[in-house]
Amino acid sequence: MAIWKRYKRRKVRRGDPDFDKGVWVVEFTLRNRYVKQAVPEARNQREAEEAETHLKRAIFDQRFNLGSRSTKLADFIDRVFVPHVRENNRSHRDDEQRAEVIKEFFKGRLVRDIQPMDGERLKSKLRKTETKFKRAMSPSTVNRYLMVGSKIFSLAVMNGVAESNPFTKVEKLREPPARERWLSGEEEEALMTKLSAEGDYMTALAELPLHVGFRLGELLSRRGCHFNMAERLVRITDTKNRMDRNVPLNARAIEILTPLLAGVGEDELLGRTRAAPR
Repeated sequence: MAIWKRYKRRKVRRGDPDFDKGVWVVEFTLRNRYVKQAVPEARNQREAEEAETHLKRAIFDQRFNLGSRSTKLADFIDRVFVPHVRENNRSHRDDEQRAEVIKEFFKGRLVRDIQPMDGERLKSKLRKTETKFKRAMSPSTVNRYLMVGSKIFSLAVMNGVAESNPFTKVEKLREPPARERWLSGEEEEALMTKLSAEGDYMTALAELPLHVGFRLGELLSRRGCHFNMAERLVRITDTKNRMDRNVPLNARAIEILTPLLAGVGEDELLGRTRAAPR
């Protein structure tokens, strides 16, 4: 049994200041059906438990509406898939955007009626779709849409809405090998010369990611409290696996960070202050 509260897309526990504002959520698996459903009518845990009992009884009596054979794909995406990815995926916005495209393609279709050949038709249409750069969608991008389609139907199978996942039989497009990109010595020198006109701040931020091993966006989202210069560490939070980690700083990273962190408060972003242009 799993009964908990959700507030603004996050799980809240007793003692949390927002606990009383949250909505009770019932989550369980029964007879190979995964159910996660908000119960906004429940005023306390006892009423949420009663709602869970009613849902389980509906499954035993074969009255649970998510298992209806007349479920439209668009309804399932809105009612089940989107809430699921918002709860479980940090990159849920990408999945939601791709799910909207899938909804439009299968507009009005029932989940049970979609076959592998429909997935192939979707793949063909996507391959011919122009991007904002006025060129055909790349194989890797098309494959990301197919992956979302597979996620949707995997969840449908778990909820008893579909008997199988048609996207498992849709062949992925062959993707070109990853490109190798690096700057030559001359290119690096030209870049640094160009950036130096904007000030030491710009050249520092261009060089720093090379020494700390993560993206510039991740670096700029660090606050003063995340840096432990005495221990030569930077704390990384909000990771995909939701586990914080410490990244060691080498001598050059310390040299670059020291002036950048000057005057930055514990709660202030590293990118908040900027050295004056030369």
